[in-house]
Amino acid sequence: MVNIVFDDLEKSPVSQDDYPLIHQLANTVRNHLLTSNSTVTVLLKLFEQIHARDLYANKESPTIESIRDCVEKRFPTLILSAHRGVDEEGDIIWAQIYTPKIPDTKRIGGCDEIKIDDGIRALPKACPPIYINQHLFTYLLQAPESLLYDASQLMFIVTLLHELAHSLARGVLGAFITTPEGVGPPNRDGSSIRGEIGWAFELELFGGRIFVDFKRGVYQEMLNVLFRPNDSNNTYSLLVDPAIVRCTVESLSTQEIKPLKAVGGLADAPPEGVTRQRVTYEIVTATTLDAGAAPRIGLGYDIVRLSTGGDVVVGEGPDSDPENWGIGRT
Repeated sequence: MVNIVFDDLEKSPVSQDDYPLIHQLANTVRNHLLTSNSTVTVLLKLFEQIHARDLYANKESPTIESIRDCVEKRFPTLILSAHRGVDEEGDIIWAQIYTPKIPDTKRIGGCDEIKIDDGIRALPKACPPIYINQHLFTYLLQAPESLLYDASQLMFIVTLLHELAHSLARGVLGAFITTPEGVGPPNRDGSSIRGEIGWAFELELFGGRIFVDFKRGVYQEMLNVLFRPNDSNNTYSLLVDPAIVRCTVESLSTQEIKPLKAVGGLADAPPEGVTRQRVTYEIVTATTLDAGAAPRIGLGYDIVRLSTGGDVVVGEGPDSDPENWGIGRT
């Protein structure tokens, strides 16, 4: 069972009786990783790339068995947070993890100028907890007849899988690993490939990225949910067919996730009375060991479009010490 707690002083458990849907979705994702060969194979290939290029990774090569063992025995705690869901500029972040900073390092991945010893490589047998923005939790409380009911479940699942790629990588490969450049999707201009394992995992499983339109500064209500396929050339389609969204959500209970389909029509015209930002910026994972690095999200004049996914905060926060990664467990 997945351990889910609130971000309060006591790390109070999130009641399964009071909030059954979030427990159902989280455990469905965990069970999928324990049973789906195709999804774990995608994760393994990404882990193998990190292992080959990051000298802070453990000596042992990752395997499907080591990933499954981590999922079964060291699945990260989910912490629903009402006050860790924005960055220092006040922009919303769907989810984040905190990881330790290696003293005196200047580079990430392939840090061959640093003396690597077995102490640095030592694997803490735990995964960093995942802080989830409580707005996602709130969306799951929508009435089933709501048009966005299924979309809110999809958002939670995609965000959780994105962050699990980051968290499980540290549980399998070591606490101090980072995602080297070249492991992840290319930049928009086609230049160097970002070091972003969560994004790479997300794109491979779902065939693209999900976006949400909000009234600027009002994150309690989703106006539109959109999908940008991998081959779309930055065009967005409205996810208006609940059956397509539901098909992808329900496929988590099978061996293979069904990618989303862009069949809702291009989102090239804003709804009546709404101004939509046409050019958007996405959450960018902090790919530096400087703790001050923060993600940025582009804000429009009236609408902010936010992508699913999260942030890795290095060297700061309550859980940057691996000894705390079992937080909230009894």
